[in-house]
Amino acid sequence: MASIVFDESSAVPLYQQIYVGIREHIIAGSLTAGSKLASSRRMAIELGVSRFTIVAAFDALLSEGYLVASSRGGTFVSKSLPDLSLRSRTRSIPRGDSRRAPPRFTSNHLPGIAMATIRQQDLIQSIEDSLQYISYYHPVDYITALGEAYAAEQSPAAKDAIAQILTNSRMCAEGHRPICQDTGIIVAFVKVGMDVRWEGVTMSIAEMVDEGVRRAYLHPDNTLRASILHDPAGKRRNSKDNTPAVVHFDIVPGGTVEVKIAAKGGGSENKSKFTMLNPSDSIVDWVVKTVPTMGAGWCPPGMLGIGIGGTAEKAMVLAKESLMDPIDLHELRQRGPSNRLEELRLEIYDKAGREAGSVTPVSK
Repeated sequence: MASIVFDESSAVPLYQQIYVGIREHIIAGSLTAGSKLASSRRMAIELGVSRFTIVAAFDALLSEGYLVASSRGGTFVSKSLPDLSLRSRTRSIPRGDSRRAPPRFTSNHLPGIAMATIRQQDLIQSIEDSLQYISYYHPVDYITALGEAYAAEQSPAAKDAIAQILTNSRMCAEGHRPICQDTGIIVAFVKVGMDVRWEGVTMSIAEMVDEGVRRAYLHPDNTLRASILHDPAGKRRNSKDNTPAVVHFDIVPGGTVEVKIAAKGGGSENKSKFTMLNPSDSIVDWVVKTVPTMGAGWCPPGMLGIGIGGTAEKAMVLAKESLMDPIDLHELRQRGPSNRLEELRLEIYDKAGREAGSVTPVSK
């Protein structure tokens, strides 16, 4: 393999330097399409770094599409590299709960969506593709944050737990198998441009989303677990295709349709909390008091989506949508807060983290 140069004294994590090095060789053509990379173990030995550092770098490249994993073993340079527009948007790929992360997937990343005339089939196919994608790929920002946490962690037990998560992530990316058996309830945030023209449409947008969900969850190469019930207050029959999805709409200026989609794990969804605070009450105190009462069932590392203001349902939607934002707390800690909301995030992170272990708050 072409040489990779990195600086152990740099503030940039090693795995990120290695990721950049491999990616630059792929773009330059010194690593040709279809060529096989050395195993993570061998590369770790050759570079003198931890195997998990290499795993984190591989995961980021797999998630972006620079590498592909073969079911027969091995990691290869993709024969179809991501285009320039995708490379610039790699921080906006999917996530749900902390394990899947719940995907942030915009239709501008997909063929046939970023245009004024949109076909029904294009939207359905995009939904199907995105749900298959996020079932086995973690988003890049999640892998980045875990890699930095691994590098900074002092506790051997915690370090081992992070290593196991990264290893599981790599195995799922290579084998195209679900990251977790709980493949979630589908939540979609759909922004429809006012100038959009639809072609060949026989369904509502919610029905299109449901059809995409149905196809994704029944895909013969990677069938996903269906968890949604019909008649939940009565016979409670499983829908067997994970429909219907929960769809939130927004009509916006422009000629495109954007879809942010998440497969929200039931364990974390069941930990949702809501309160009405008095004007003199502390948001931080409520979060710090509430997190330890949530118990087990939401897989670590925990991410808190916090919605503040508006009516009860508006605050809950804000909280859910905030989980689609990039994980940037490590960057925020390095540069320092620039406004009250960022100060609040850091305060919650420091205080809630001491009470309940590792949590990452994102707020709206």
